[in-house]
Amino acid sequence: AEAGMPPRTFRRRFHAMVGCSPHQYLIGCRIGHAKEMLGGTELPIKTIAGQLGYQDVSFFTRQFRMITGVAPAAYRRSREA
Repeated sequence: AEAGMPPRTFRRRFHAMVGCSPHQYLIGCRIGHAKEMLGGTELPIKTIAGQLGYQDVSFFTRQFRMITGVAPAAYRRSREA
């Protein structure tokens, strides 16, 4: 409604311009922020997941692993080395 078009039209145009759905884009942004936080802070993974809007840390871990290929803890360890 804020974009002045039906949701289906918005999704179609978004995908044409960005190359993915709005939902996929949002997940990518969340995981990008998670990578920054894992590499730049000592915050627990559960806290990072919560700050990014995940209510279930195991779901966050599965999504993170699906996008990056590694678990959040392994990603953090790789940034410390």
